[in-house]
Amino acid sequence: VNDEVKTITKDKVTSAKSFLEYYFSKSGSWSQSLQSQSTLFVNTEDSSSKQPNININMLRAVSLPNQAEILGVKYELEDQFNAGLYDSNTNGIIFVPTLLHPKSVGEVKLRSTGIHDPPVIQPNYLSTDTDDVDTLLSAIRLVQRLTKQESMVKLIKEHIPLPANPHPVDSDEYWRHAIRQFAFTTGQPSGTCAIGEVVTEELFIKGVEGIRVVDNSVFPNTLSTDSTGALIGVAERAADLLKKKHFPVKGSM
Repeated sequence: VNDEVKTITKDKVTSAKSFLEYYFSKSGSWSQSLQSQSTLFVNTEDSSSKQPNININMLRAVSLPNQAEILGVKYELEDQFNAGLYDSNTNGIIFVPTLLHPKSVGEVKLRSTGIHDPPVIQPNYLSTDTDDVDTLLSAIRLVQRLTKQESMVKLIKEHIPLPANPHPVDSDEYWRHAIRQFAFTTGQPSGTCAIGEVVTEELFIKGVEGIRVVDNSVFPNTLSTDSTGALIGVAERAADLLKKKHFPVKGSM
């Protein structure tokens, strides 16, 4: 993007000027979020739907040191990925589409009967033939339409192509390849201990005495947003259940 756009670069963050601005006036690069500057929830398949299938975040940094490792790029592609991006002092923005309701389903299985052996976790990302990849592709096309709006065109100087891609730039196959190569998880998996199936309404594991589960796994499906708020609600509910059991109010039934 153009130099006057307030993006984050390594030099800006580590400069004495940024430190002094924040120290004396709580302004400058240190006073601003390094995370998403704007976010969009949208259904790319049905614009009239109230349930989004995609979340798009805009980050105001084009590159970070060792970005391939941070983004979870496959080890054998790290060098190609890092070499294909500008360095961390380039002014730029990144749009990050997130698939909210993947149709691919993973599984968690016991590795053995030993209590100290970690489970086998197979997420099966993008394992459906086309559904999840095509939904992400539709999100990329939406981002492209957004960047062609008048307010964005005057800010953007060039688009940086992704590296290590054998397909014609901007073709559907180019983006499908990029999605399968470079897509990474934002975490927040759900469903492995779903309420009603694995745990009760009071969060006890069915058939196991005295063990409650209080994390994302109790949600039957992935949420249409960041799960932090909903999970805090579950934790508050669990706290109320524990207080009711161990510290009952006198005179209550």
